[in-house]
Amino acid sequence: MEAQRLKSLDVHECHHNILGMIDIQPPLVAQTDPDRYSWCQFALHSAFAEVAKRAVKAGWDEREVAAALVDLADRHMLDLITTGELEAIIEAIKKQS
Repeated sequence: MEAQRLKSLDVHECHHNILGMIDIQPPLVAQTDPDRYSWCQFALHSAFAEVAKRAVKAGWDEREVAAALVDLADRHMLDLITTGELEAIIEAIKKQS
């Protein structure tokens, strides 16, 4: 039952285009630029603020929204790490054969 509930909350299956009207600036600097992370934060700031504002307007408490956004970002990072590790394992297996 819990797994089914969590699946219904999967953000990848969400069909709402919350950010459809928000433009996110593409990178203006090379990946090797030491300020690239700051530029990425700057590019995402408006979209992030809009999501938070809409959630509060929908009735969620501002602290709940902040905590949920942090948790979602954390889970996304863990998914990226897990996927990267899985890809590395698959590549290592391919090299052994």
